[in-house]
Amino acid sequence: MNTWQTVPNKLTPEMRRAAAEAARKYMAETGGNDLDVIWAAALAAAPKVPVKHEFEVIIIDRANTYRARSALTRAAEDAGVNGLHATCTAGPRQALCRLLEKSRRPLDIERAVITAMLPAAGDAPDVSRFNVQVEERSAS
Repeated sequence: MNTWQTVPNKLTPEMRRAAAEAARKYMAETGGNDLDVIWAAALAAAPKVPVKHEFEVIIIDRANTYRARSALTRAAEDAGVNGLHATCTAGPRQALCRLLEKSRRPLDIERAVITAMLPAAGDAPDVSRFNVQVEERSAS
């Protein structure tokens, strides 16, 4: 079966250990070795490519109660925040972080890059916009 997988251009220590273990086990069981078995073990141990998301979040300040919601975009949908909102009195960034916590994806909120954006034409004075760049946490 021919399938594709993105892997590092050099073996990681985990990939090397998995390949060596597969070779030892196969040698003990059969008295020989099989490159396909070794390669499959290395691929299974390869780190996954980080999934990155970038989308816009809109914050509305109503008497120091901040309501965060994503702009309705495909990027927000991919990040798992489309249609969600979060409210907070601690500040706009805290409301934004609460929104990210509600994501249907495992976002690495601590490492998110949040940048204030210029207001869009027609924005009310109580509206702030932020660009969010965030990766998904790895399953390991």
